[in-house]
Amino acid sequence: MVIGGVNSPSAPQTVRDGYPGDRPATRAGQCGQCPGNVEKLVGETWVSSRWDRVRDEEVHCRMTPTGPVPMTQALTGRTYQEFSVVLPAALGAICIVLIILHRTPKIIIVSGVPILCSLVLTLGLIGLTGLVLSPQVILVAPILLALGVAYGLYIANRYSDEKDNIKDKHERMKVAIRTTGKAIFLSAVTTAVGFSSLMFINMVPMQVLGFGLTSGIMICYAVTMLTVPALIISLDYEKKSETRSTKKLGAIPVKHRKKIFVFALVLLIISVSMIFSIQANMNLTEMAPQDEPTVEKMIEYSEEFGGGQMGMVLVRGNNAPLAKDEPTKGGGSMKDIEVLEAIEDMEDQLNRITDPPINQPVSVVDVMKMIKIPESAIPDAVNQLPDPLKERINETVSKSFWDAILQANDDETSFWGWIYGKSMQDSLINIFYNSISPEMRSFLVSTSDDHYYSRALVYIDIPSMDAVQTERAVNQVNKVVEDYSAGQSTSQLTGFAALVVAVNNLLMQNSLYSLIGALLFVFIVLIAIFRSLRYAALTMIPVLMVVAYMPFTLVTTGIDLNLVTAMIGSIIVGVGIDFGIHMTERIREAGEDFAGIRKSVETSGFTFLEATVTIVAGLLSVMLINIRSIQEFILMVIILLIFSMVAAMLLLPAIYAMMSPEKTETLSYKGEIIEVEPDLGSR
Repeated sequence: MVIGGVNSPSAPQTVRDGYPGDRPATRAGQCGQCPGNVEKLVGETWVSSRWDRVRDEEVHCRMTPTGPVPMTQALTGRTYQEFSVVLPAALGAICIVLIILHRTPKIIIVSGVPILCSLVLTLGLIGLTGLVLSPQVILVAPILLALGVAYGLYIANRYSDEKDNIKDKHERMKVAIRTTGKAIFLSAVTTAVGFSSLMFINMVPMQVLGFGLTSGIMICYAVTMLTVPALIISLDYEKKSETRSTKKLGAIPVKHRKKIFVFALVLLIISVSMIFSIQANMNLTEMAPQDEPTVEKMIEYSEEFGGGQMGMVLVRGNNAPLAKDEPTKGGGSMKDIEVLEAIEDMEDQLNRITDPPINQPVSVVDVMKMIKIPESAIPDAVNQLPDPLKERINETVSKSFWDAILQANDDETSFWGWIYGKSMQDSLINIFYNSISPEMRSFLVSTSDDHYYSRALVYIDIPSMDAVQTERAVNQVNKVVEDYSAGQSTSQLTGFAALVVAVNNLLMQNSLYSLIGALLFVFIVLIAIFRSLRYAALTMIPVLMVVAYMPFTLVTTGIDLNLVTAMIGSIIVGVGIDFGIHMTERIREAGEDFAGIRKSVETSGFTFLEATVTIVAGLLSVMLINIRSIQEFILMVIILLIFSMVAAMLLLPAIYAMMSPEKTETLSYKGEIIEVEPDLGSR
């Protein structure tokens, strides 16, 4: 908890009616002396209540809870608030893009109704499962909105493309469903399979996101196929925009196939060379909304007090003997002076860690150093001792327990042992433990019957910083604990800082596993659906290229892997495979010769552009979330999504063209057919 003060006015004022009238005070009053909701005269100003002054920021101090628990609670509540902002923003952006591209508001109904139904069903399903919503789950809404709208666009565009060939609307819709519907099914299944890899990551937020996206995509497909055809025919939808500007696209992957392939290969080599520059480095304060009070106070606490990531080291020893047992010495427990001195030695070494710095450790030894021996600890029988001995014992009253324990006589046959039957050290240690509250005692040592003074905790507070610096601090602490172990054994550092390091170290591994799983699952599904290893392998090439471009994207944008961006691999596989499937299916339908490849690019090119612009518009709404890691994640998705579109629209057709046995190129512009001599150098 952080307590913050405010500056008081320079001129003191006399406080009446509820405050001591002869006592000067600031306009805010004196802390702890404000009565309840009654009016008070402060100087010449009437203040109605303490809460009015809190509202007007006229208080001396304000307390704000912070730390892992308050931050988690704030983030959970913030999730719902952010969702209420993201969803309308995504819908508005998508509607604007659709109207601009199609020049008719009917497309909003055609694409919007099914996706809204799908989104409600998906979120309802997540709610029924009882899964905890986290900030990452917000990504379900814009991704499903973008992909669901794209599915509607594929059907609507194919329906419009066939209007010159088929006049009957019902027959035209049957063709669109038979052709594009199949491609949508293939892409929905493979996309869902790609997203499902997130469910196998040992991190709950990723599992929830994976479940939401996997189930949501299949729901989107089912609702789209059931509603979009009916809406198109019922609304008499016809696309009003022209798509002739994409005609020239068809010639590019055919004529420049070799150049495109070489460029993609060079970029791949550059990207792979950057793979060792990627690092997993997360900062939990940056992953939270920066305007959240608990986050602001955590940053302030870390800067002012050098803490924020509390950790603990467990010192293990023997059970202490009970008072009725003999001997009465500590016997290797937390009542044993040798164990306590070993804890002090370990803390002295911990205090030497300066890069990065950590707060001074706190243990039972430090509390012994803080508390002075009370006069009541000196027994009345001491007055019967000779003056030199009596003075020596009375001198301990002005000392701390720790200093007195170190200087005490440890001989049980001495005068102290003669009085109490135990050494002075043992007595002072027992007096110390009995003088502190049970709550404080349990905070420092174990007092249960099973572990009677056999365990002690050393608290180590590490400043809030990124995972790389935190790991350096944790490693240094563990090295000291290993070299200067106390008691029978001492555990390595545990707690918030150690947990951050452990999670961060799992990011690269989980990211790699989810990516490999997504690629493997998608490839198996493609083989099963296409019933051809060749088509499955060719369709995977654009996705593999884009995945290989991830190091280039991460390094050039300066983005590190964290709990959010670690999901980018499997998500981009799920989203990017959509383009490759549609292009392969279109080429299979039109033919693998130059004319078929060109026609496939011409007809699918504008749809790809529309889908990409629509998806980007939906994803940009997530940038409204004041969480840096999610903003970085969306930036990565947008960049890699554009790569996926370009790879499917140019690289994949170029590879099909390179595999074609044709020797001449037939280029068609606006209905004119031109025969071009073979360009042997381009093959």
